[in-house]
Amino acid sequence: MHQENPVVSIMKLRDISHHRLILSLIPPFLALGLQTWLWDDLKPHTWLLFYPATFFSAWLGGLRGGVAATLLSLGLNAGFLSASDPALEGAARLPAMIVFACMGFVFAGFHARFQAQAQVLLEMADSERRFRTLFEEAPLGMSLTDSRTREIIEANPRFAEIVGRSRAELKSIDWKEITEPEDARKDMENMARLNAGEIGGFRMDKRFLRPDGTEVWVAMTVAPLNVDPEASPRHLCMIEDITERLAMQRENITALHRLNLVNTAAGIGVWDWNLDDGTLTWDATLCAHYGVTPEDSARGLTYETWRSRVHPDDLEPAEARLQDAIRQQTSFDHTFRIVRADGSLRWIHSASVIERDT
Repeated sequence: MHQENPVVSIMKLRDISHHRLILSLIPPFLALGLQTWLWDDLKPHTWLLFYPATFFSAWLGGLRGGVAATLLSLGLNAGFLSASDPALEGAARLPAMIVFACMGFVFAGFHARFQAQAQVLLEMADSERRFRTLFEEAPLGMSLTDSRTREIIEANPRFAEIVGRSRAELKSIDWKEITEPEDARKDMENMARLNAGEIGGFRMDKRFLRPDGTEVWVAMTVAPLNVDPEASPRHLCMIEDITERLAMQRENITALHRLNLVNTAAGIGVWDWNLDDGTLTWDATLCAHYGVTPEDSARGLTYETWRSRVHPDDLEPAEARLQDAIRQQTSFDHTFRIVRADGSLRWIHSASVIERDT
């Protein structure tokens, strides 16, 4: 979506304000023209048409427009109308000018305050529209909830989809009723701390119970949403369905555990060499093959650790095969001898693949 540059937006607002200020100077001239045209019928009411003109100018230009129109009206009236009627000369003119100036400034202040309040209302309406759009179209499940009664006031479509209920059904429902009991207890403890002001929000993984009895795991974030200080405290709840992700993690852990069992039973050791920093990682089985103690492994293994164990007669061909594999991005599959710390010999068959990062 295209987003307008804020500097351009400010310049446009300034242009609009400038144009309104210029327009606010036109009504006093119109008042002067009408007043002059109808002077035989309106005299001696020299300010009669200038009052609505100044009011309209203040509506157009706000504080600056109203003040400018008032001062302009004073000059036009004094220069054209009052001078044409000797009865309005001297002391008789001053009170009328003071009254008109005061009313003009009142008009300007009134419209300035009115426009400021209108701007605040427009910004609030725009903010509400943005929030509503975000709430309805967010890829995360979102709900507005009463923090004390636990009543779900409103939920977006994604929230309803995740928990398997309609939006109408979720309204006025207690979230504790659709939460797995053990998770509900932890959730209640966090909400108690939130309501007491001990924390400003919290995150946790929990399970919702769907109508068909199945569970859905979600990553939940809760943040207070206090708009009206006189209303009951509310919070915004955002959830992401992590059921499939957790299932894949469990499958990976199970597969890794089974692989470790197979490797241990077959006497297969596993190693990893980071070509960026040179660190070498051996599992317990491989350490036992090479005669490396747990203490040596804890201090850190390097390429030199492996190199020092390879039999001198097998070192050069083993290193050549290893470098070829790195250079050509192929697998390393080679058999060689090692010399353990106690002087005993072992034959090692090493097979590996190279994994590249981004």
